[in-house]
Amino acid sequence: IGYLPGELGLYKYMTAEQLIKYFAKLFDIEIDWKFIRDVTERLEIEMDRKMGVLSKGNKQKVGVLTALMGKFDILIMDEPTSGLDPLMQSEFYRIIAERQEESNCTVFVSSHVLPEIEKFCDQVAIIKNGE
Repeated sequence: IGYLPGELGLYKYMTAEQLIKYFAKLFDIEIDWKFIRDVTERLEIEMDRKMGVLSKGNKQKVGVLTALMGKFDILIMDEPTSGLDPLMQSEFYRIIAERQEESNCTVFVSSHVLPEIEKFCDQVAIIKNGE
């Protein structure tokens, strides 16, 4: 299961590259560096900057990358586009669609931005007051 929490707790003294290697070792994930480079380029992630100096949006991009780095059957993403500008939001959903098509994984996205969900998701469920 790939997971992107709503509140990221990234190690502030690690770079994005160090974080990728750390999570890969921790969860025994084989790193697909071609995929990592592709996403890094498309989301404009600076792999050599420490997490502690990144903006919320740039931290979010790194979080997205860590959630996508393995070939999982299920992806769970809580507010994945939070902090991303509209162009990066669109690119994020293109990357997710490609990953889903390639690996046939199920993607769960929680968001309070209904137009965004309607535009990019196949099925939608609304939870209100826990129901």
